[in-house]
Amino acid sequence: MITTQGWNAFLKCIEEPPKYTIFMFCTTDPQKIPATIINRCEVHSLGRLSDEQICERLGYICTKEGFQFNDMSLDYIAKLGNGSMRQAISYLDKCKDFSTDLTIQNVIACLGNFSYDIFFNLTNAIIDGNTELILNIIDNLYYEGSDLKVFISKYLEFLVQVIKYIVLSDISCTSIPKRYINDLEYLINIDDKFNSFNSIMTRVMDIKKEIKIDNDIRTTIQVMLISRKGGEK
Repeated sequence: MITTQGWNAFLKCIEEPPKYTIFMFCTTDPQKIPATIINRCEVHSLGRLSDEQICERLGYICTKEGFQFNDMSLDYIAKLGNGSMRQAISYLDKCKDFSTDLTIQNVIACLGNFSYDIFFNLTNAIIDGNTELILNIIDNLYYEGSDLKVFISKYLEFLVQVIKYIVLSDISCTSIPKRYINDLEYLINIDDKFNSFNSIMTRVMDIKKEIKIDNDIRTTIQVMLISRKGGEK
């Protein structure tokens, strides 16, 4: 967002700083920084933390603060943090305000996120061509007041993780909690699973594009989900 004039003024601030001064700059868009600034900096690229590292820290915080928790709840929060300790701690803080008893049910209820159970049920329904169940799942989300655009985005992320598991055969390489390993194995127990899930994922991507300017999102999602049977190329 900084203009050319702004960058030039910024450069003056760091050109000849006093010896006792250290500037620390953080950005998620390093490619936008002019070379005149980069050349005067020591660059460190910070990677994302693993879910195990985040869980360990969250567990330490909960123990110190006297919160009741279990590994399943912390794993869920860590997955949502997506490698960011700050984001994960922010989620933990929200959950604490909701209840200091951090059960998986309380965590899901507090964060307003969509349960993996819904994702698995919907995907199985699509694969089985269970039209009634597909319609019921979307109707329930709608009447609960869920943001269906957010749901489709989250569901698309879930399908990507399923495909990662199909390719890598390691649930730790995905964002799906380990407690769902049996559900995941059951889900992908179909013929030509890679192409089948790729077909579902493509359909959901089309839905995501379609509902951007749609006035009746619920109907559009339902029609596009039941228009073809799961796995159809």
